[in-house]
Amino acid sequence: MSTHAPISASRLDRIVLCPGSYLLEQGLPDITNDAAQRGTDIHAIAQAIWDGNQIECDDSDMIQVATDYVDYLKRASINATMIQLEWNLTPMLSKLHPDLGGTADAAFVINQALHVVDLKTGRVKVSPEHNNQLLMYALGAVMMCIKADIRVTHIYLHIFQPFNKTQPVYVSLEEIEKFEEELVIIAKMANEPTAPKIAGAKQCRYCRAKAICPTLKETAIKSAQIDFRAEQDNLADLLNQAELCKSWAESVQILAKVKLEAGASINGWSLQAGRKMQKWDPKIDLATEFRNEPNAWELKSPAAMIKAKIPIPVGAIITTHSAPSLTRIKE
Repeated sequence: MSTHAPISASRLDRIVLCPGSYLLEQGLPDITNDAAQRGTDIHAIAQAIWDGNQIECDDSDMIQVATDYVDYLKRASINATMIQLEWNLTPMLSKLHPDLGGTADAAFVINQALHVVDLKTGRVKVSPEHNNQLLMYALGAVMMCIKADIRVTHIYLHIFQPFNKTQPVYVSLEEIEKFEEELVIIAKMANEPTAPKIAGAKQCRYCRAKAICPTLKETAIKSAQIDFRAEQDNLADLLNQAELCKSWAESVQILAKVKLEAGASINGWSLQAGRKMQKWDPKIDLATEFRNEPNAWELKSPAAMIKAKIPIPVGAIITTHSAPSLTRIKE
């Protein structure tokens, strides 16, 4: 996977909804999460399958998603005159504005039709309709095709998602040209110090600047002050506001943990070490190791086996610790 451009296609939705988030995020570290890492790993597995390389993963679900995605590409790209996976489009997009860039998961051309595919591994259903990320990939891919003297007359945008059977969406070259104009305006606006900061569940969810965003803080505090009554019929609005409050509160806690882990001090707060956890090493053949221990098969966890004083092979148990937790210092 290539390094993200400052205004990458995957970040475009947030910048469109909140242009001021772009400069506010500058200099802040990327804080990944399990879902994002899973998506990155599945993309890498898919690339390995496509290239015919050995897969280094013991998660059958991830392998299945990657395999289904590659199968989809092979079926969809039959008779393609050009196909690219993990296509770095930054060299072309950055010509429109130096901050623009992105890497398309897959793109291919059949009978002068450009097909752009985005692999999604999250649980939230994604549509290719009016999809800014796919439109940005399509724009970069069209520019690359023009440079390579590959004729493109129309475009189809695809989303591949395990549970999502959405159909490809047609986009004309005229629509791509209009999007190009809008994209340049967005990139320029995002670089303005006065760019508006607009809080919202969608744009704030993965924003790195949540903990320091004045707009989100103000919105969250105002939302928390709303008089709640059980008979209220605007629960949908209240839930949206509660989501913002929760998002801001969690981001403040994450920032505090990062600072404490780096050695900073926060008055009245400290980090409590995560609890010790033990699990079986998947590389150990437990059936063979415990073949002479009939009582072992009624005890599943390492802790239960140790308590029962059943001999444990060296290296069979992996010891880890859960993430440290933020806790108040008792006075």
